[in-house]
Order: sequence, then structure tokens, then C-alpha cells
Amino acid sequence: MYRESSSIRHAWPLLLVLLAACAAPQTHSTAASPAVSDADVMAQARQAEVDGKRLFDASSQAAAGKPAEVAAARAAIKDYCEGMSYKTVEVDDARPGQDFVYLIASSGDADDIVWGRHYRVAVDQASGAVSGVAPSTHSCLAMSLTKGLPAGATMVSPSITHLLSPGPSEFHVYLSLALAKPITVMTSYGLWTVEAGKISLLEKRPAK
Repeated sequence: MYRESSSIRHAWPLLLVLLAACAAPQTHSTAASPAVSDADVMAQARQAEVDGKRLFDASSQAAAGKPAEVAAARAAIKDYCEGMSYKTVEVDDARPGQDFVYLIASSGDADDIVWGRHYRVAVDQASGAVSGVAPSTHSCLAMSLTKGLPAGATMVSPSITHLLSPGPSEFHVYLSLALAKPITVMTSYGLWTVEAGKISLLEKRPAK
């Protein structure tokens, strides 16, 4: 999808409904989401910026992470995407007393953007036990950046509907940085853009 902000803004509620309806069955149980304040949503977005930048920086380093924590994180994932390969990226001291081990999926096609499933696994530094697993998406999804476009052309701003949080996640920040492209993210809260490590709200979804 080419970046045309006016048309995107008018069409995104319909796109949100259509894409949500086409999503694969959920593989992770979720409870009804409690109401969140605007301040909470913006705080989540700011944290996603920090986490996404740290993930991107760590992904370019040669270190494979702490072997015991990496092994525990890999064992905690039970629904890897078939046909995807996974790179391990560790972010130390991501939270007080916790390291994050990320499993970043790749389709093997350099023209693809892989939305997921990637995983963030929180590991307790003291015990080495896994304290939480967060996937990037419900379903396994890779999208070509060039298919159907003229030779030599590529998408200006890939777009995704995100169902797991009211704002974009660190995975969107990471992907935008890795691709050096803006990403448009549609959530239950509104329409967002992620670019150069920053998350911006373009339009808040009207209250029901």
C-alpha cells in the first residue's frame, strides 16, 4: 500500500474490520481488555519506542545471548511458525531483574516483511525462569514488499492491523528501523504511523 495519508485515514475503520475478520484463529488465550486511558496508551507507545530501539540495536550485535536464558526462551515457545527460521536476540536488563530474549522470525525472502509470529520472552535474571511470553501477532504472516508492483518498485509504507494492544508494539518499531520504512498500524485505539523509531498517532478511533 502506498502512503496516502488522506485516503488511509478515511478507509482505515473499514480495513480494520475486514482484516480482523480475516485473521487466523487465536493461538493465545486473551481475556476481555479493560478500558485504558489515553495516558496509558501513550505511555505504552513510548515504552514500545524504547524497547524496539533496544531490540534493533541488539540485533546488529554478534553476541548470541546467555546460553541458559536462550535455551529456556526457545523451550517456552510451543507454536513456532512453520517454514520460518528464528534468530535469537537478547536484551539485557530490559526490566528490573529481567532480560528479554526475542525470537525474530524470517521467511528467507529478502522482499518480505514478516509481521509474525515473533516472540518476546521475559526471563528472570536470578532464577533463569521464564516469566512471560508475548507474541507479535496471533497468526503467522509475511507480506511481499514488491509483489504486484512495477519492476524495481517497493511499498512505501507497509500496513498492518494489530489486535494485541491499543498501540503499536516494539516489534513494529524494530521492523520500521530494520526496513528503514514507515509502517502504518491500525489498532482498536486508532491509526498510527511508526517511523525512524518514533510512534505517532494519526487519528484516534471514534468512541462507540
